[in-house]
Amino acid sequence: MPFDFRAPLATATFESALDDATTCGTSLDQTDPDVSHPDSYDLRRFVLPDATLQISLKDKGALSQTYIFVRLTGQGG
Repeated sequence: MPFDFRAPLATATFESALDDATTCGTSLDQTDPDVSHPDSYDLRRFVLPDATLQISLKDKGALSQTYIFVRLTGQGG
């Protein structure tokens, strides 16, 4: 779901998701990933018992929107 560009609600939703993720898994060290031209990008990764969770916040100025992406990879138990 897109948010208005740099909307406070997008940041609050991202931070809430990060808070929830820390109760389920362990945060991994952050690295600078390759991304396709966002104006800003914040990626957080967490190790869960049988999976890896990635949550990212991307600002796209050309689209005037901010996005939150959630990716879960691995096998659930």
